[in-house]
Amino acid sequence: MQTPHFWVGFGMWITVTLVMMPPVQGQDALEVSSVLLRIIESVDIPARCNGVLASVAVQEGTIVKEGDLLAQVDDRRALLLLKQAEAELEITRKKAKDDIDVRYARKSHEIAKAELDRAESANAKVAGIVSTREIDRLVLAVERTSLEIERSINNQEHARLENQKMESQLFVAKHELEDHRIDSPLDGMIVRVNKRRGEWVNPGDVVVHIVRIDRLRAEGFLNAKFATNDLIGRAVTILVELSVENQFQAEGSIVFVSPEADPVNSQVRFWAEIDNTKMQLRPGLRGTMRISPSIINSQR
Repeated sequence: MQTPHFWVGFGMWITVTLVMMPPVQGQDALEVSSVLLRIIESVDIPARCNGVLASVAVQEGTIVKEGDLLAQVDDRRALLLLKQAEAELEITRKKAKDDIDVRYARKSHEIAKAELDRAESANAKVAGIVSTREIDRLVLAVERTSLEIERSINNQEHARLENQKMESQLFVAKHELEDHRIDSPLDGMIVRVNKRRGEWVNPGDVVVHIVRIDRLRAEGFLNAKFATNDLIGRAVTILVELSVENQFQAEGSIVFVSPEADPVNSQVRFWAEIDNTKMQLRPGLRGTMRISPSIINSQR
């Protein structure tokens, strides 16, 4: 039996007794008599835009799911800008689809070309029946209508580009409206609410603090001769005394074995992730871990 001392945070040293059972014939089972439960994920949820908090939907102790609304920044102005962008997009969409000017220019060009052809045909039959001045006017009309076709096509292309621009602006307006929502990025429990309804927030201001509690990390130490890389993926069983008469057992698997050993006591830090979907375990509790010789797929 070894009784090493190690640092667990919170400004204090904890004495942990480790009992390493030697490998049994045909087995590699190990027992660690004391492991510490820790939080895997702990996140400060910030505001993404400035404004007044219109509502805060949670309080300390609230259990939330990923995507749940935590708080809402006043979004009335953002909503108006979104409606404006939608209206402007509808206008540019209709302009982009409108090809009346193109069709009119092409028809005008056809008529002008037909008039010129008739005039030239008439002159071919009877020389000089159509004056040179009239021929020049008809040629100019053909060139003018040809340019009208080009200009109307360019105008329609500009309308399409303007429509694309408004689609981008609508996307930005929707994104800015979404930024007024403060949603949970993970399943967990609200442990701190920093801002209240009616307060002003700026981007980056922490509104709530959330911790993941459906999975926990069980940390401990093993003697270096047992802390081999093939421990990763091994199934573990954690037994925690919740009270004098109440013990709770949880399952998990080892996900990390440190590549470093303590030069003083040859202890190697490792941890396993364990299931806590029943919410029976709390970070900070200690328990006993049994490391199985079998390997399971770790679910993060």
